[in-house]
Amino acid sequence: MSYASVIVTFNRKDLLKKAINSVLTQTYAPTYVIVVDNHSTDGTDELMTTFASRKEIIYVRTSENVGGSMGFYLGLKRAYDLGTDWVSLSDDDAIFETHYFEKLLVASKQKPEVKCFTGTVRFPNETIQDVHRRKLLNTATLREKPIDQSRYAKNFWLDSFTFVGVLLAHDLIKTIGFPEKNYFIWNDDTEYSLRVAKQTRILNISDATVYHYNNVNVGQRFSPTWKEYYGIRNRLQMEKKHSSNRAWLIPSNCAFILRRLCGMILKKDHWKYSKYLFNQLKDGYRDGIKGVTGKNRKYLP
Repeated sequence: MSYASVIVTFNRKDLLKKAINSVLTQTYAPTYVIVVDNHSTDGTDELMTTFASRKEIIYVRTSENVGGSMGFYLGLKRAYDLGTDWVSLSDDDAIFETHYFEKLLVASKQKPEVKCFTGTVRFPNETIQDVHRRKLLNTATLREKPIDQSRYAKNFWLDSFTFVGVLLAHDLIKTIGFPEKNYFIWNDDTEYSLRVAKQTRILNISDATVYHYNNVNVGQRFSPTWKEYYGIRNRLQMEKKHSSNRAWLIPSNCAFILRRLCGMILKKDHWKYSKYLFNQLKDGYRDGIKGVTGKNRKYLP
């Protein structure tokens, strides 16, 4: 079986180098490694010249930062057109253990009816990052929760995932299409996984590990992220698309807004950002309701 590994990157060339090497040194080697560079400005293009002799590496550099969502769209489409049996997706901060894809592909032979596999996402200290593999609790509000860490002792079924180390069958992609390219960032993976789950069960191979170097600092002082605007906006559009009962979305979103407003008022570390947080909430809901997509110049890195 053949597979292509898609890696989307932006301004993290040191991590990208490790990510690429972690794929190239797999015990079950990829046919292609597709690197989609969102117009990095840190010398990523120079780094990629060092891989020029590797014929399996395909480098795609965009003319501007089009966001992770477009990056995954472009990478997955390129991989699909190349015709490999499977395609994996990950960011530049995902470092795969050596047997990762061998373990997933062995499982795919054992369960040929399953068209999507994931592995266990861990911090570098081996702690499980459980937010990447989730169970759907409510099909109307799309409320989820992480799979309980006790389940990682064995393989388990899940309902939704992030793009950290997911493996998709070519014929599944043919059926469901490509990720939402105009989300820019956040919730493109959740939306795509909801489409996946309508076509196939999703199995996590728990002894296959991908290390996620996503700079999460526990105990760090609160600072708002520009990405939250896209999370709010894109979630509204995802809910419209996938909710089994839209009437439930009204109370669900009202409760969300109330929680955010209470946080702005009651949490002292939110006070100095209250105007920004309020505008972010307002803009996210306004644009989500209107169906606005793409890049918003007010909310960029």
